[in-house]
Amino acid sequence: MHQVADAKTDSKYLKILRFRKIILFLLFSLLMYASSQLSQLKVLVSMSDLVDQNMPSAKAYQELKEDFHLLPSLMIVATPINKKEQAQWTEIDQWMKHFRTNDDFVSSWLTPWDIMKTQMEPGYLRYKRVLPTIEKTRSLVALNQSPWKNILTNELGNEASLIVDFKESPPPQKYGSFNPKAVSNLIKSLQSFSFEKLKISIVGTAAFTYYATLGVAYNMKVNLFFLFVLFFLMKWLFGTFKSGLLLIVTFLWSGVLVHGLMAILGFSMEILSSGLFTMIVVASLEDFLFICHEQAKGYSIEESLDRLFWPSLITSLTTVVGFGSLIFTDIDIISRFGLWASVGAILEWVATFFLLPSIMKTFHLSSLVKVGFQRVHTFSGWTKKLDKITPPRFIAFGLLFTYIGGFFVLQNLQISDSPLSLFPQSHPLVQDFKTLSKSRGWESEASLVFEVEKSREEQLRVLDQIKKLDNISIIESVFDIEAFLLGEDTFHYKKAILSNLNQHPLMKRYRGELLSFRHILYFKNSEFQSLKKSLQEIRNICKNDCQLIGEIVSYNEFMDKVPLALMKSLGISLALVGLIIFGMALIFRYPKAWAFTLGSLWGPSCLLIMMAIMNIQINFLSCVFICMMVGLTGDNGIQFLFAEKREGKGRGIEYHQSCALQVGFIMACSCLFFLFSYFAPPREFGPMMGLGFLISLFGDIWLTKSLTQSKRLG
Repeated sequence: MHQVADAKTDSKYLKILRFRKIILFLLFSLLMYASSQLSQLKVLVSMSDLVDQNMPSAKAYQELKEDFHLLPSLMIVATPINKKEQAQWTEIDQWMKHFRTNDDFVSSWLTPWDIMKTQMEPGYLRYKRVLPTIEKTRSLVALNQSPWKNILTNELGNEASLIVDFKESPPPQKYGSFNPKAVSNLIKSLQSFSFEKLKISIVGTAAFTYYATLGVAYNMKVNLFFLFVLFFLMKWLFGTFKSGLLLIVTFLWSGVLVHGLMAILGFSMEILSSGLFTMIVVASLEDFLFICHEQAKGYSIEESLDRLFWPSLITSLTTVVGFGSLIFTDIDIISRFGLWASVGAILEWVATFFLLPSIMKTFHLSSLVKVGFQRVHTFSGWTKKLDKITPPRFIAFGLLFTYIGGFFVLQNLQISDSPLSLFPQSHPLVQDFKTLSKSRGWESEASLVFEVEKSREEQLRVLDQIKKLDNISIIESVFDIEAFLLGEDTFHYKKAILSNLNQHPLMKRYRGELLSFRHILYFKNSEFQSLKKSLQEIRNICKNDCQLIGEIVSYNEFMDKVPLALMKSLGISLALVGLIIFGMALIFRYPKAWAFTLGSLWGPSCLLIMMAIMNIQINFLSCVFICMMVGLTGDNGIQFLFAEKREGKGRGIEYHQSCALQVGFIMACSCLFFLFSYFAPPREFGPMMGLGFLISLFGDIWLTKSLTQSKRLG
C-alpha cells in the first residue's frame, strides 16, 4: 500500500477532508431538509404537461378549457365478447348503478341512453329518449341517424360508449388538476365487476394521464431495484459489501437532494424526469469505479481520491455540458430535464469526493476493495487480447468519415411519434385504442372553434371543406346536434326550443361561456407525419375564420420542434466537450491533440449512423439519450490525459485501460435496466445507449491509439 503524502505536502483537497465532521454535518443537514420537502413534489404527466406551455397551441388549449369548462375525461367502450349474439346491456346498467353509489369523483356522464329528441304532444313539448331503457335495448343502431354515430356506438349498433368527465382534484394538487384516484377507482371497479358477455376498453386523455402516473411510480421502483443489483455487483467485483453500500449511500444522497431541490424550487416530476435518478447513476458510476481501481493498485483512499480529484472534476464538467446543452433547447420539458440532470451530476461528484471519504474516515473504513482480491484485475488480462482490434492507420482515418455520416443523419432526422408511442405495444391503453380505431375509424380528437361573430353559413362552409380531408373520420358539429335534437315536427318552435336547449348541460360541450362555437373533429390517424399534414390542411382552410385546438394539436407542434432542438443541443455539447478535451491535450502537450480529440468524440457520430441503419425514429425522449451519450463522451480521454501527465509519456491509456474497459462494460450492462422501464422509448434507446458506450470505448482506446501512435501496437 502506498503511503499517504506527508501532511505538509497534502493538497488543498485533502486539507479540506480533515474537517470531515463539519462536512458530514452540512451534507446530512442538506439531506434532511431536502427529504422533508419531497412530499411537496408535484407529479405532472398529462399530455398537455408534456408540451411547452409557451407555444400558441398550448395557450389556446388552456383558454379552451376555461371557456368550455373541459374536465379530465375518458371513454368506456363495451363490446360483446360473442359478436354473433345480440348485445345485452344489463351488465353495464348493473355496474353503473353500483359504481355511482360509491363514487365521489365523476362530474358527468354521456351515454347512448342519455340522447333525447324533442317531440310535440298536444298542448306541450316533451323530450323523448332515442333508445328504450337499458334493460330493453337490444341494438343501438338508432343512434346511427344521430350526430353521435361512431362515437357513442359503432355502425352495427352492437357497441356502447360511455363518456365520463371527472371533477378536478381538490388542493393540495400533487398531480395538478388531475386526480389519479378518480380513474383508479373506476378502473378497479370495472376490473372487479364480473362482465360475462362484454369486453371493456378504456381510452381518453384521463386514461393516458392515469397510466403515465403509474409509469412514473413504477420507474421509481426500477431505480431502487437497480441500486439493489449494483450493491451485489460491487461485492462480486471488489470482494466486499462496503463498496456497494457506500456507492448506494452516495447515490441516495444525491438523488434525494435533487428531487428535494425540485420540490423546494417549485419544479415537478414528469415522465422524462422519472428516469433522472437512473441516468445520474449510470453517468456517475465511472468516478466510483476509477477510485476502486486506484485502491486495487495499492493506493489509500485519500491518495486515490487526490489523484482523481481534478480529472473527475473535469469529467463531471463535460457531463454537465452534455446535459446542460439540453437547457438551450426550445422545449421546456427537455430543458428542465437538462437543468436537473446537470445539477445531479454536480451533486454526485460532491457525494463521491466529499461525502464518501468523510463517511469512510468517520467509521474507520480504509478501503473499498478487499486486499488481494483478484477479480478486480480480471479485465487486465483482456487488454492485451483486445489490443489486437486496434485498426491500422488507414482504416482509422477511414472511420473518421463517420463524422460526416453523423452530420448527414442529424440533418435528415425522421420523426415518428404520437402520445401513445410512450407506451409499449402490449400496453392496455394501446390495445384499447386499437380496438377503438378498428370499430369506430378514429384515434384522436381536436376542437375546431369559431368566434361568435362567425355566421352559421360561414362555419358550415369551412366544415364542409374539412369533411373532405382524408384523415377526418367524423365531425361532431353543434349544428348537426341542434338539428337532431330539434326534430321535424318542432321546426316551427325552433327559436324557443333552441333557447331551451342552450340551457341543457349537454350543450355546454359545444357552446362556450364567451358564446364561441366548438365542433369536434375525429382523426383516423394520429401518427406525427399524417396528423401534421392534416393540421396544416385545416389551418389553410380556416385561415382567420377558426382555430384548431387540442392536446393532440399541441403535442404535434411540440414534436415538430424536436429535430431542431436535438441538432442545437448536440452541436453545442459536441463543440464544448471537444474544446475542453482539445485544450487539455494541448496544455498537457499530448502528441497529435487533434487526433486524440477526434478519437474521444467518435462514439456519438457512430451511434447516429447505427440509429439510421436500424431505422430508429426520433421522439422527444430520444433527444435525451443521445445528449447523455455526448455528455459522457470524452470522460475516458480526460482520465487518460491526467494519467499521461502523472505516469509519463505514452503511459496514459495503458495505465487506465483495464479500468476503462470494465467501466465501459458495466455502463453498457447498466443501460439494460432501461428495458424494465414502464415507457417504450427507454426500452428502445436503453440498449442502443449501451451499444453506444461500447462504441465509444473502442474510439477512446483503440481508435485513439491508432491515430496518435506512429505505428500499430502489438
